[in-house]
Amino acid sequence: MKIWGISDLHLSNSGKYDMRKHGAVWEQHKAKIIDNWRRLIRKEDTVLLPGDITWEYSPNKAYPDLKLIADLPGRYKILVRGNHDVWWKTGRDVNVNLPAGMVALDGTCFETEEFVFGGTMGWLSPNDRYFDALDMQTFQRELEKKRVCLSEASATGKKIISLLHFPPFSSTGETTPFFRLLKEFGVVHSVYGHFHKPDEWKAIPHGVTDGINCRLVAADYLNHTPELPDSPVYSIHGPADRWLSSVPNELNESMAAKEIQGNILRNLIRLCKHWNAGVNYRYESYKLEKQIISRFSGYDDSLYGMFMDAMSTIAGHTIELDYIYKYRGDQWTPPDYEKQIYWLGKLLPGLQ
Repeated sequence: MKIWGISDLHLSNSGKYDMRKHGAVWEQHKAKIIDNWRRLIRKEDTVLLPGDITWEYSPNKAYPDLKLIADLPGRYKILVRGNHDVWWKTGRDVNVNLPAGMVALDGTCFETEEFVFGGTMGWLSPNDRYFDALDMQTFQRELEKKRVCLSEASATGKKIISLLHFPPFSSTGETTPFFRLLKEFGVVHSVYGHFHKPDEWKAIPHGVTDGINCRLVAADYLNHTPELPDSPVYSIHGPADRWLSSVPNELNESMAAKEIQGNILRNLIRLCKHWNAGVNYRYESYKLEKQIISRFSGYDDSLYGMFMDAMSTIAGHTIELDYIYKYRGDQWTPPDYEKQIYWLGKLLPGLQ
């Protein structure tokens, strides 16, 4: 069994709300979610859905969207409420009417053989720039719900996975009282959504943070592709200042050799992140990306030359690279890209 996460599906079976007004990433987003879900998720898997499931206003009108999710692969679909889930009244009422295989958490827990899931919506915290006095009552109520469900989860002795709609970080990346609760009760994985702005995506931590694996699973952030919360995080700087996710074994020759002009910085980051994974994450992922972007933005060199430069400066030594330097070429001798890719493959195990 695998555990997947995706939030902020923002479905609308009635068609009353068109997400395309929020940008091209939402074009045909329901079809993308369904296609990616069917491609990745198996019938024995569990899928976490931390909020903003549907725009519909009543349980009856929301049901077709919930049934659509229920009919997709997966043994369990575990939900928490999002701030736009106005059809959701109380967790107790929602659970009575959910399709089979779906579980709603509202300050409550759900156990499987290995894990216990504790979920609630969460809310803006007082250290967030958008918080105001009217948020205080909801914040306090949601924080107490989170404490209750994590206390219950902790008593099971199983690994705890937290679901929140609002991240346990402020929109500028600071930890909130929700994060401190996750830390207090020994949460292993934390999944959440809600953030849709590139500056929020860049500001918050991704991956293991103070011992907790933290994963933003908002659908637009994931390009509508469910993610494994326990998989390694490799962030890549993409179009429009977006930080995309990649996995080293997805890298290949065509990535490194094709479309070098215009994609060179992105591909350089991929190669360096692959190298970093191979040396047991010598550098923190986000800081490594920032260092590469700061150093190499504006360079007009071959991908191979930039990678060798990065290894010399970031890795701090070149001894392990000496055996491939002779294939770099120089200003009089054009680089032999076929040989470069071959030797990069030797330096980067798993590069196909």
